[in-house]
Amino acid sequence: MAITPHPNSQATLIVPTLTRADPVRLEKAIDGLFQGTLTVTLTSTSEGHISALVKNSTRSYQVSLTADEVTCDCLDSLHRDTVCKHSLAVALFASRPPAQAPAVRHLLWSDGQVLCGA
Repeated sequence: MAITPHPNSQATLIVPTLTRADPVRLEKAIDGLFQGTLTVTLTSTSEGHISALVKNSTRSYQVSLTADEVTCDCLDSLHRDTVCKHSLAVALFASRPPAQAPAVRHLLWSDGQVLCGA
């Protein structure tokens, strides 16, 4: 399966993280993001580094993705030396396209006709 990130993404960090994923952990990351049980806040991004805070219902985890390593302070990552669901959630979250600004309409008539704005 080819992974094609959106333009201007940090593909050199995201793609290797996803390709090293254990399918079970990847499924948990996808489910957590989709169901809202995992939330990702990017705390720092640059061309060679992504830092994020990943929260679940009880804890927060600090995740770091670089070209050389993927780290998370969760027990799964620390004790099993594996790419955990938190790191995968960060890679998936960072690979999403940038949000598009919604069209703005300042005033509409009751029939939906635009009075001013877009």
